[in-house]
Amino acid sequence: MKSLKQEYRETLRVLGIILMFVGAAFLLPLIYVVVDREPGVSYMAFLSMVLIMESVGLGLYMIFKKNHPNVLTYQQGALTVFIAWLFTAIVSTIPFMMLGDTSFSKAFFESMSGWTTTGLSQLDVTVLDRSLLFFRSLIQFFGGFGLVALMVSSIIGIRSVSTLYESEGHDKVLPNIKKTAQTLFIIYITYFLAGTLLYVIVGMPFFDSINHSMSAISTGGFSVKSASIGAYDSIPIEVVTIILMILGSINFSAYILLMSGKFKQFIAVTENKFMLVWLIALSIIVTILLVGGIYPSMSTSLRHGIFESVSAITTTGYAISDYTLFSGSLIFIFVLIMIVGGQSGSTSGGVKMTRINLLRKNIVYNLKKVFQPKNLITENEITTTSGKQLVHKDDMNEQYNYIVLYMATLFFGSFILTTQGHALSASLFEYASTLGTVGLSVNIVSSTMSTLTTWVITLGMFLGRLEFTVILVAILKLFRDGSSGLKGRFSRT
Repeated sequence: MKSLKQEYRETLRVLGIILMFVGAAFLLPLIYVVVDREPGVSYMAFLSMVLIMESVGLGLYMIFKKNHPNVLTYQQGALTVFIAWLFTAIVSTIPFMMLGDTSFSKAFFESMSGWTTTGLSQLDVTVLDRSLLFFRSLIQFFGGFGLVALMVSSIIGIRSVSTLYESEGHDKVLPNIKKTAQTLFIIYITYFLAGTLLYVIVGMPFFDSINHSMSAISTGGFSVKSASIGAYDSIPIEVVTIILMILGSINFSAYILLMSGKFKQFIAVTENKFMLVWLIALSIIVTILLVGGIYPSMSTSLRHGIFESVSAITTTGYAISDYTLFSGSLIFIFVLIMIVGGQSGSTSGGVKMTRINLLRKNIVYNLKKVFQPKNLITENEITTTSGKQLVHKDDMNEQYNYIVLYMATLFFGSFILTTQGHALSASLFEYASTLGTVGLSVNIVSSTMSTLTTWVITLGMFLGRLEFTVILVAILKLFRDGSSGLKGRFSRT
C-alpha cells in the first residue's frame, strides 16, 4: 500500500509532465504573434504564459522524477486532472488581462469558458487583437480534446495513464491507451483541417475559418464576430457549421469503428440512434414554435430551427437567432435540450445522451417486468462502441446519483442568478447553458454582470466540464489527506 507522501510525489510528477506539454502547445499563439508582427505586449503576454507553464512543469518533474508510478489510483488521477485544469485556466488569464484589459475575475471567466468549451464571453470581440482571438479558439480546441488526452497522445513510455485518461471522460477503445489517444487526435485534427477548408470554400475569410473550425469541432462556440455565425447570414456557412458541430458531438470512439470498416456496429450503437431521433424530433418542434412567432415563413423558421437545435444538442452555442425574442415555450425546450447534451466520449457537455438513454431503457425494462410474463422478458442491455453490455443495478444507481447532483446544482445556480435580479426562466436558461458547457445566452452574461454572477457561472462551467465526480473526489481527497496529515503531526507531539 502506498504511503501518503508517495501518492503525492507520484501525482506531482505526472502533473509536471502534463503542464510541460500544455506549455508547449502555448507556443502556437506566440508563433502567431511573431508571424503577424503584433505589438511587443502581445509577445510578452504569451511568452510569460509559456515560461510559467514550462518552469512549473519542468520543476515538478525534476523534483519528483524518481517517483515513477506503476499504478495511479482513481483518487490520484482525479486530483491530477483537477489541479492540471485549474492551474492551466489560471495561467491562461494572463493574455486576457494584458491584451483584453480586464480584471482577473473576468479573465478567469473567459479562460474557463474557453478550456471547458462553453463559449460564454464578457469581452467585445470587435476590439480584441487577432492573436487573442486565435488564443481563445485554441484553448477551446485543446480543451475539447482534453489536457490529459493531449499529453497521452504525445508522450512515449509513461505508464498508468489510463486513470487520468478516463477521468477526462474519454473511452479506451483500443488495447493501448496511447494508441487510442493518438488515433482520436488524428481524427480531431483531420476534422479541423477539413472544416477550415470547407469554410474557405463557402466564402468565409481564412482567419475566421481557422477560428470557427477550431471552436465548432470542439463544440466550444467562441466566434470572432459579436453576432456569432449569424453575422455571415450565409446558408452554406451554416451548413458547414452544422456538420462540424455534429461531428464534434459524436462519441469519438464510434469513429474508430468506421475507420475499421465496422459500419454495422457504428449504426447499431444505441447512442447514435438516440441522437438521430432526438435531433429530428427537436428540430421539428422548434421549427413549429418559430413559425408565425419570430419568423413568418416556414423556410426561415426551418433554417433557424435546425441550426439552433443542432447548436444546443451538441452544446456548441453558435447562434443565428436572437434568444431574447424566444417565447417561454421555446426557452423551456432549449433548457431541456441543454440539460440532455451530446454523446459521452465527445467534446460536448450536458448530462449526456448515454445517461438519458439508460434511464429510458430502465423505465421500459421495469414496466415490462410488471406487465409481461417473466419468460418473455429479455436482459436489459445497450449497444456501445465496445458491443452489447448488460445494464446492472449498480450502473443505474451511479447514473441516478449523477443526474440528481446535476439537477441540484442547476437549480441552486439558477437560484443564485435570480437573487441578482434576473427572471427565473432566464436564470434557468443561462445556468443550463453554463453546466452543459453550451454557451447560448439570453444576455445575463455581459460585461456588466455582478462579481457573484461571474464566479457562480465560472464554477458551473468547471463542474460541467469535469462532470462533478472528478472534482468532488479531488477535493475530498485533499481534505481527508490534510486531516490525516494534521492528526499524524499531533500524534507525534
